[in-house]
Amino acid sequence: MSRKDDAAEALRGALALMRPMPMTNVKYHAPERCAGKRCCIHNPSAHQLVHARQQYRLDRNIVERVCQHGVGHPDPDDLRVATGEDSGLHGCCAARCCGGVGDE
Repeated sequence: MSRKDDAAEALRGALALMRPMPMTNVKYHAPERCAGKRCCIHNPSAHQLVHARQQYRLDRNIVERVCQHGVGHPDPDDLRVATGEDSGLHGCCAARCCGGVGDE
């Protein structure tokens, strides 16, 4: 393999990590593990996108909710977002796009 081929393969791998995965492809914990706690899978809060489709971001290790504009918003009930381990930043202006979702 040439150096150019190696670089192209590395780029394909990096792009694959950034592509969101449907939640049907994600293996997550049993409901007993989060019983009585806020959880984006088993016990979501009543935020504005609670009924929106979820997707998993492998590059950030977070769950997002996809708004009507097709933008992934970090799910405020995701543990990494709720604890501040992930910044919660995303590619749109939440205040104008979806009424402040993710800005809690």
